[in-house]
Amino acid sequence: GIPNNIIWELYNEPIFNDWNTIKSFATDLISTIRGFDSDGVIICGTPNWCQNPEAVIGNQLSGTNIMYSVHFYAAQHTDSYRANVQTALNADLPLFVTEWGVCGYDPANSSPDIGQSQQWMTLLHDNNISWTNWAFTWKPEASSALKEGVWITGPWTLTTNTDSNSDLTQSGWFVKQQLDTAKPASVSSSSNPTPTDAPTTPPEVTNPPTTTTTSTTTTTTTTTTTTTTESCRIIDPSVCISGDFGTINAYSFKTTRNIQGWGVSNFASSRNGNRTISVTVNGSGTAVTTPGAALPPKGANDYYVFVASSGGENWSQVYWW
Repeated sequence: GIPNNIIWELYNEPIFNDWNTIKSFATDLISTIRGFDSDGVIICGTPNWCQNPEAVIGNQLSGTNIMYSVHFYAAQHTDSYRANVQTALNADLPLFVTEWGVCGYDPANSSPDIGQSQQWMTLLHDNNISWTNWAFTWKPEASSALKEGVWITGPWTLTTNTDSNSDLTQSGWFVKQQLDTAKPASVSSSSNPTPTDAPTTPPEVTNPPTTTTTSTTTTTTTTTTTTTTESCRIIDPSVCISGDFGTINAYSFKTTRNIQGWGVSNFASSRNGNRTISVTVNGSGTAVTTPGAALPPKGANDYYVFVASSGGENWSQVYWW
């Protein structure tokens, strides 16, 4: 059967202005889903990239456990968009904010607006509206929760973003405050949040342990480390600083991890020639280009830089441990 923790979202950000077009599409999908999940929550997108939930009023979808999605980016979607949400709430429409950000809808070219974000959080809290924030990543964008280059799987230093040792951006710190408190914390819109604006001792984040097993024979001792998300992370487009290794361009990423070894999987290409990776400390010095070869030692504040060459396509994974 279907697990009871599944939520179905039918269409992310419909571009249509006409609710009837979306409703027709959704009706067919709901019928299919109900064939094998009779009561799971289904979330339907609303017109104009989920910005007009009020368009549904008086013309709702048939069935039970159906909700309607709202998206907003606080720096640009302000009073009039909150009015749309309030109108929908006044008509008793069940809403779920399936995407929102503290900045504008182009996170790479905007800045956080904490004041507008706070107004949105108060509206959502006061009306018991669930939400998911964009985005738990460290891309160089205003919506990212982690600072650029921070390891996506932790461990993290979860103090205010103005702390030089913190791994959180202004967005990440603000969102963490919302998760830490029963009611949204009051945060000044004129400056970055400070420790006095919210809890000063965030809860510890427990990192998944690395499982190690050791076997010994009469002649050799072999230690095998079972890789976990803590000790090994597949590099993919969402965690590359400059882009996706899957293109024909050269890109790089860095990590402060103390890496014991690294490798590649399916990095060769039959179309445009093989690609190579070089690894250096702090982007300089002698590069290691052979997967599995020992890396030069680094200090606690240094980082390894991985750079992929141009040319070649269709590789899948870079990994380390």
